[in-house]
Amino acid sequence: MSEQLNRIEDMLGQLIKIVGETNAKVDRLEWKVGETNAKVDRLEWKVTSIGTQIDEVVSNQERHERLLEVLSKRSLEQESHIDDFRRNK
Repeated sequence: MSEQLNRIEDMLGQLIKIVGETNAKVDRLEWKVGETNAKVDRLEWKVTSIGTQIDEVVSNQERHERLLEVLSKRSLEQESHIDDFRRNK
């Protein structure tokens, strides 16, 4: 009986040790998950920021394209006027 009690005590000690080690691992994992969540939050913010910047670039590009079109038409008109002027000279 005493031998059986000693074995149970040893097994209980081992179990307590295993539970302690498991708890320590869980604590480390929770910390790592917290860090990972913070990184994900920062990445989400950066992606949103980049999306906003891309929208601004696209908007500027569209504006520049409209300006180029206006300037091209103006240049063609001016060239036509210059040609007319030269012919009438």
